[in-house]
Amino acid sequence: MRWFLFLVALASASAQRKPEPGCQWVQWESEDLGLRMSVQKCEGRAAREFKVLNNKIRMVNPGQEAAMGNAVIEVWEKPPRQSVQEAINRRFYPKMTSRQQMGCVVTDAGEKFPLGDPNKQVFQITPNALYKSEADKIRESEPGAEVCGLYGELDQKQYFEYHPTESKIRYLFIRLGLDTPMFDERSIELAAK
Repeated sequence: MRWFLFLVALASASAQRKPEPGCQWVQWESEDLGLRMSVQKCEGRAAREFKVLNNKIRMVNPGQEAAMGNAVIEVWEKPPRQSVQEAINRRFYPKMTSRQQMGCVVTDAGEKFPLGDPNKQVFQITPNALYKSEADKIRESEPGAEVCGLYGELDQKQYFEYHPTESKIRYLFIRLGLDTPMFDERSIELAAK
């Protein structure tokens, strides 16, 4: 797949936090996905690269193929008039067990994952009130259990993001993980595509 990466030095003041030691914030862009964000460019053991494979942005060690990396962002499309909640339901609920489908709902997660921009919306697939106690018991016996599927609320930080003022047809799945991410989640912008 053809992919294009563009790195330009970016003042660290534009990122929401200080870079890790030995790193600096730079602007990263994928024309194929129509997405740009600030990422940490590091030297030595902390060095990572961001590469695109299909609809996924993967973080890899220098020189590795994109298929070897962990997907940190997925870009999905929907019809312009379809709500993002309905798009999430249609795409991700079929991948869940029937119990998860009945017990999980798409919820607003803007307070849990504040992006600092009222034009950006955040959602998560979480256990509903009836399923919550059962889901908690499952997590007690099996830490990290996917009680709402792979794209649902987990012990790592992950959520869906929608920027309706930038794109009516694209939404994102963001996987921050357990550690501080090597990209600034508040800097993500969807460009015209």
